[in-house]
Amino acid sequence: MALSSNDDFRVSTNYGQSMQIGLTGFYMNCANTAELHALLFQTERFPARLAKKHSDMKFKPTFRRPKEVIWQCDAIKRTFTTKTLADHLLGKLTEQVEKQFAQDYRR
Repeated sequence: MALSSNDDFRVSTNYGQSMQIGLTGFYMNCANTAELHALLFQTERFPARLAKKHSDMKFKPTFRRPKEVIWQCDAIKRTFTTKTLADHLLGKLTEQVEKQFAQDYRR
């Protein structure tokens, strides 16, 4: 997994689905190199295995108005406000949990 900073935000579920978000390349008064990385993956607790990556998305910040950040993802050709980006990422995590639940339920 690419992310491993102490500043990353990580959410894990009981179904082994995880999302890790981290801001890289951001410096005081300089956001030209900044990227928000969002990694969705699944881990198996027993036995411990390598994580299965679902998606690795990168978002670049742009600034429209004072204090308004717009996040652009070239891979999916979309832009997001901070709120809609949070909604999008939580939706992706929810989709993975639902897939895992359905798969476990069929067994």
